[in-house]
Amino acid sequence: MKGSNFFKIAAGLLLLLNTALLIFIFMRPGPPPARGPRLHKAIAGALHFDESQRVRFKTMREAHHMQLMALNATRDSLLRAYFGTLKDTSPSASGQDSLLESIERNERERVMMTYRHFGDLKALCRKDQLAGFPGTMDMAIAILLEPSKKVGPPPKD
Repeated sequence: MKGSNFFKIAAGLLLLLNTALLIFIFMRPGPPPARGPRLHKAIAGALHFDESQRVRFKTMREAHHMQLMALNATRDSLLRAYFGTLKDTSPSASGQDSLLESIERNERERVMMTYRHFGDLKALCRKDQLAGFPGTMDMAIAILLEPSKKVGPPPKD
């Protein structure tokens, strides 16, 4: 009789633990939305775009995104090459300088391209929407510059 009580209590405890685990898993909040979708919806809403403006903005966004992805791929390649020079037994200072200049040009192009993109966005606005543009830019910059949540803490020794 004592053995069956032990198993009943153990089964009950396991059932409670499993229930608590399932509640914990399903009740926690999901990951935050990606920056891109949140940003474009916030911009279109803040500027009160009509349907034709939304369509043009979507086309502009997609073109900007493709250009940015190409520049990001180039940046990644340049950074791999630059840091790869550390593996060389006698790295060339001129090669490092050349790679660093290419990285700087790439970053400058990314910033200038994004600036042009926001300039195109401003041009898309009607006169009555331009009053809200400065506040929309402040919001967009805050979203673009918020820290990434992908980076974890440094490893413990």
